[in-house]
Amino acid sequence: MRACRASSFAERFTSLIGAAPLHYQTRWRLLLANEMLQGGRTRVSDVARRIGYESDAAFSRAFKAQFGVSPVSVAHPEE
Repeated sequence: MRACRASSFAERFTSLIGAAPLHYQTRWRLLLANEMLQGGRTRVSDVARRIGYESDAAFSRAFKAQFGVSPVSVAHPEE
């Protein structure tokens, strides 16, 4: 019964929002990370941890896939 509810939720969420729940959550987290990095005062590894990534490498891959640039280039554009 639970799998049916979860499936119904995912289908309805995707229908209403236009993205699967996990894709939406990942994009939201990465958008938050992008905002945190904009000021250049927070380390990339700290931002990765704050939004739920245990691996800096995984965070960097996801960030680059989403935005086309590395998180370091957003945090320190002059480098």
